[in-house]
Amino acid sequence: MTRSTKALLAAATVTCLLVATGYATSILSLDACKKDLYALLAKRGEIVGANLLGDRVDLREDEVSSLVLGPFVVEATAVSPATAHGRVHIVRYLVLPWWRYAFDHDEFSLS
Repeated sequence: MTRSTKALLAAATVTCLLVATGYATSILSLDACKKDLYALLAKRGEIVGANLLGDRVDLREDEVSSLVLGPFVVEATAVSPATAHGRVHIVRYLVLPWWRYAFDHDEFSLS
């Protein structure tokens, strides 16, 4: 094997390991990201609302979903109740084995 072939093989191996680590970290962080979004909505008071009849509607923690967007990136989504309408919350997280950071938070009104 030539020196350039060895360098190329080493670079490909390191890249594959980083991508695999990124996806593994994202998969293992799905529940934590869901809990973070639920805690954020609870802190803002957006987990309680009412339907058209005036009955109380609560956002349950299991109604928050999350999915892997790519290596080291997770998206958490929830629809918070608000009278006859609701609000869609989408938060994207950068996740590392020791750290989570919400780098994007989008809100859309369902009216």
